[in-house]
Amino acid sequence: MKLIKKFILYLLLLISLFFLLNYLYPLNTARLSKPKSTLIYDKDYHLLSLKLSSDGFLRIPLKAKELNQDIRQIVLGYEDQYFENHFGVNPLAIIRVLWFNLTNQRKIGASTITMQVARMMHNKPRTISQKLIEMFNAFQLEFNYSKEEILRFYLNNAPYGGNVEGFASASFRYFNIPPSSLSLSQIAYLSAIPKNPNANRPKKLRDINSIKNKLLKRLFELKLLTQIEFQEALEEKISVDIKPLPHKIPHLSAQITQEGEVHTTIDSVLQYKIEQILQSDIKNVKKFKVYNASAIVIENKSMEILAYVGSNDFYDNLHGGQNNGLVALHSPGSTLKPLIYAKAMEEGLITPLKKLYDVPLFIEGYKPRNYSKEYLGEITATEALQFSLNIPAVELDRVLKNKSLYSILKQANISSLIYKKSYYGSSLTLGGFGLSLIENAQLFAMLANRGVYQEASFIKEHHYNKF
Repeated sequence: MKLIKKFILYLLLLISLFFLLNYLYPLNTARLSKPKSTLIYDKDYHLLSLKLSSDGFLRIPLKAKELNQDIRQIVLGYEDQYFENHFGVNPLAIIRVLWFNLTNQRKIGASTITMQVARMMHNKPRTISQKLIEMFNAFQLEFNYSKEEILRFYLNNAPYGGNVEGFASASFRYFNIPPSSLSLSQIAYLSAIPKNPNANRPKKLRDINSIKNKLLKRLFELKLLTQIEFQEALEEKISVDIKPLPHKIPHLSAQITQEGEVHTTIDSVLQYKIEQILQSDIKNVKKFKVYNASAIVIENKSMEILAYVGSNDFYDNLHGGQNNGLVALHSPGSTLKPLIYAKAMEEGLITPLKKLYDVPLFIEGYKPRNYSKEYLGEITATEALQFSLNIPAVELDRVLKNKSLYSILKQANISSLIYKKSYYGSSLTLGGFGLSLIENAQLFAMLANRGVYQEASFIKEHHYNKF
């Protein structure tokens, strides 16, 4: 009876000591929350681009729904078969390892998955004092987190060779499939890598099937696999499928700085068609030393960007392929004339059949001329716009006064319009300033949206994203 009381007393003292130390040295899991990779999807959830984390790692978190029973069973069977029953430290395993290490030259460890997670939090040399700290942190992890959370900590931070970190990252990098689609053999192979990443990760001429077969035999001996499962997995020959990381929308992905999953409004089919059209057109004009083109497609009603091509070839360094033609400033030329005619109609100055005059015009020393260098005399407003005549457009803009094109652009907060109206004069009508293609497209979308100017977005579900 006294022995039981002493045991209870010591147990209470240990528990009190734990709570005291837990208060004085709270658990810091910041190192487990490392920068993540960025996965960029199109509107139909197809992967467009994958960017490494800010520190150069492929880190794709394992989602809770992806942690299926096969992954759980194989990982725990190999790494910590008593994971569900211990409280961070397995005392029986420690005793067994101490005896083994005292009687054998080869050394083994007794770290539970929770203790491995604790070690990931520190990344310090494995000394006895550090081991004791890790054991205390393991108790803290078990106290503060569920078994499910601890297992995901492990699977998201375990090393899988090179710059691949995390089970989901390894699944994508080595087999090019999500974790939920892995076979038992593939899971077994991936589970073996963290034990010795450099020795077990895929390399040329390395027999990865022998690695997974060794692990499968152990799982079968532990009765974690049925005879049929074991035999089928043993006979399956697996091979890695390492491909370059997808980078289908380079100019757009360069603007995305947040980590994690980014769901865009890009229509991959339309994007591809636009890219093909531009490449074909560039071939036809290369003789004129034109090597680049840009295009953007916006759905007027939703202002969603469906296609985004910044240049003809992102990897063409000779011709500045990495320069984004959609945000670079260009002269809009005559593309803004429809805004002037629309405003003039709104103000009651013209109708489609209103007679205008295409005749020589002088405005404070400025003498606009048509591209043809000819004058057509009396024409309708419709014809003047169809022929893109300069003089009628300049005259209409002048008559609009404080409701002219300059005012329209100012109300739309066009970023490149930085000077007063007098600085540009009537040349503004004919493209006498720099305008980005994306803002030009947004101005045209305004015509379809009853004169309301809106910024386009490539973020799905109308999340605001300013260019």
